[in-house]
Amino acid sequence: STQNHAIPNATLAMAGSYTLIVNDGTCTSDNATTLVTVNAKPTATASGTTTVCIGGTIQLVGGPGGMSYVWTGPNGFSSTEQSPSIPNATPAMSGSYTLTVTDGICSDNANVSVSVISCGGGGGGGGGGDGSGISSTSSAGECALVLEVDMLGKITTARMTSEGVLCEDCLAFDPPKQNSWEAKAGTQLLCEGNLVPELIKVTVAGSSPPSGTTETVGPIYEINAYPSKNDPIPYPINISPLFRMVLTYDPNELPTNTSEVILAYAYEPNQGWLEMAPDIGTVAEIGKTRGTLDYFTPNTLLAKLAGLTPAGFMASDLAISPSQAHLNQKVTISVKVTNTSGTSIDYIMQLRVDGIVKSSKLVSLADGASQIVNFTVTSETLGKHLVQVAGLKGEFVVVAPFKINGWLIAGIMGVILLIITGLLIWRRRLAD
Repeated sequence: STQNHAIPNATLAMAGSYTLIVNDGTCTSDNATTLVTVNAKPTATASGTTTVCIGGTIQLVGGPGGMSYVWTGPNGFSSTEQSPSIPNATPAMSGSYTLTVTDGICSDNANVSVSVISCGGGGGGGGGGDGSGISSTSSAGECALVLEVDMLGKITTARMTSEGVLCEDCLAFDPPKQNSWEAKAGTQLLCEGNLVPELIKVTVAGSSPPSGTTETVGPIYEINAYPSKNDPIPYPINISPLFRMVLTYDPNELPTNTSEVILAYAYEPNQGWLEMAPDIGTVAEIGKTRGTLDYFTPNTLLAKLAGLTPAGFMASDLAISPSQAHLNQKVTISVKVTNTSGTSIDYIMQLRVDGIVKSSKLVSLADGASQIVNFTVTSETLGKHLVQVAGLKGEFVVVAPFKINGWLIAGIMGVILLIITGLLIWRRRLAD
């Protein structure tokens, strides 16, 4: 064998000790050993807007899992943000954008191609053979309408035709760039009555659906469409071919019995949450869940769901005491659980407060048995707090303690003293 030896295409299985044996040809030999470590390679994913009108914003999206991110692209572009935005797009910005993800030791690359197209009507229209579905012969003004997407307070706009067809990708992020709503160029959005929407609004839902056998992970979102930004009444909408939704979650905060995390929509009393279709062709990422749908109604709710509780495991009679607590006061949450499965059940029940697991208890129940399970938490922050346990939901409020103002007491005592003094003087005058 040669003195130096290279082993290409290293895998994790190749890690370990390697021994070199040296022989001088006269039966005299020596050996030395070295330890080789093979590190797992990070996986880079690059996505974002692929079609954008001149003057629009290019939004690049890098997958998680790295310690550092470096984007490079046309027109001298570079960025160390995980998901950078490039405003005021020009044709010179068209081309391939490369993301290099590094975990401190190893790196990986991924690419996304972006087309900056000329649009009529001050930025609507055109695109040619870029796959957007918009004709390059679009007349001026065809893409003069603007769709506004309000994603949890962050506004994103995209140009569209008078028929509600997007002339460019619409990728709307929330302020931290964790959750997103996306519709590609060529997608048609029409409200009921063939009205073109001016506004799509994504908000955190103000109420929760009835209790079920699944746990929501994080907040529940509501999506509404409005033909006019000045109209307070939302309309049902059809989206063709579909829109995409991406929500993030913390894997460390999932219940221990989680089988998978899915994106769901619309709570049906007899069916529970309905699962959204998967986003085919995308790379699965830990901490993110994706789904697609071609419509939503004013009351559609989107939620990330965790694994089901065991069949026949019923929870009821959620009680929270006190419902109004002071800072650092203990709050007791109790729930009655019953086993109707026909067999014994061992189940880890978790208490969540504001979406965070605060306590876990192992519940062991024979068939037909019931048990009251108690949790205790300390109220550490002011305001309303959401409680979730075994599919049941409730809330308690933490209020500030009443503080006695020293100046107020002094003032009251002074008034009382004046009244007493006045009464004494009056009695003396009567006696005289």
